[in-house]
Amino acid sequence: MKKELKPSKEMNTYWISAYNEKKKHYEKDSPQSGKWLIFARVGKELDSIWKNIKILTEEGNLVDYCKVSTRKENPNAMNQNIGVICVYTYDSKDKLDLLRVADILFKIKDVEKLYYKEDASTHEGRYSNNGDKNISKYSVTKKNYLKILSPNLISYLKKDSNKI
Repeated sequence: MKKELKPSKEMNTYWISAYNEKKKHYEKDSPQSGKWLIFARVGKELDSIWKNIKILTEEGNLVDYCKVSTRKENPNAMNQNIGVICVYTYDSKDKLDLLRVADILFKIKDVEKLYYKEDASTHEGRYSNNGDKNISKYSVTKKNYLKILSPNLISYLKKDSNKI
């Protein structure tokens, strides 16, 4: 049996990854590919959130790839006591997919806020610890993610429900 790596205990590598082993959600990435970022306290909180996301990913119920930062000191981290989980999607313009993934993530205990960062920003070296601002394309909470990610969908559903 493979030993489960906990982000709060691992010090030999910067990242632990998980892959979808069942069904692929995405054919290929677009130029607007990116990831939802979840920041959590290193320790039980990060380990617990990661365990859930890892299972959802490996069972084919979330995305094709995700990763979590470990205890190894990372020069890109603003605070070594806060870890990050990256949940990758193929296209930031596909709001329906972003909404699907965010909806699943917000059902996980302790996930209260999500940031969406396009991979282009990462490839350009844009990080908040470098003083870069406005890096996230979206910043959503449990209370506002539906409104932010699907304003047209909500209007459509409200209009459509009047026909029933």
